[in-house]
Amino acid sequence: MKKLAKSCVVSLCWFACLPALAESVMFETLGKFAQIELPDGMCDYTNTELGEFAKSYLTERAKASELSSQMPEVKVIFAECQGRDDGYPWGWIGSFKEKATGFTQTRLNKYLEQNLGGLLAKMDDKMDSPRALREFEQATGFKLSDVETGVPVVLASTSDLFLHSIAQKTIIEGEPFREVIITASMIRNGRAIYMYSYEIQSKAASVLELAQSMKRSAKSLTVR
Repeated sequence: MKKLAKSCVVSLCWFACLPALAESVMFETLGKFAQIELPDGMCDYTNTELGEFAKSYLTERAKASELSSQMPEVKVIFAECQGRDDGYPWGWIGSFKEKATGFTQTRLNKYLEQNLGGLLAKMDDKMDSPRALREFEQATGFKLSDVETGVPVVLASTSDLFLHSIAQKTIIEGEPFREVIITASMIRNGRAIYMYSYEIQSKAASVLELAQSMKRSAKSLTVR
């Protein structure tokens, strides 16, 4: 079981639990329902064993870093329907438990354009501190070390989303992994919704395709 769980942390093991094909997902956020199309070629894994494991992994990571109140609540786990052997790409969608009072997409974009680097640096300091990594290991049994995060790159700032990417190197159980995290930040009807996609850094073409697909996903997002 531990071997399976370790593999899930790294790649979500797409082959272990195939979900039904889904072009879009719906979830509750602050009394309303959000609906969004998944990136091209992705399936909803939320209600699978691996989806539950991924949600637990993400939640414990935030809790160990004392960032639970500053991170979106995990709503959806997705991964490529016919994934590669390494399990990438995969991702998740989350929303905050409090309304984004006073924020429009335009205002959020401007705020992130001015403060993104500083915000991410503060979060990285908490997430990658020796204490946080130690507490995460105690809670999950997995050892993370030598976490190195690159400089964020803004990919798009539109009426639908703020999109940026960042490269990260992590040692998990002694094995190095270099991945790119693409984040879409969206405001709809007073709700702050985020989509995160993960891909191996060397897969440049796939990273570009994911970014373009996430733009299309953002256009489909509704909250009613």
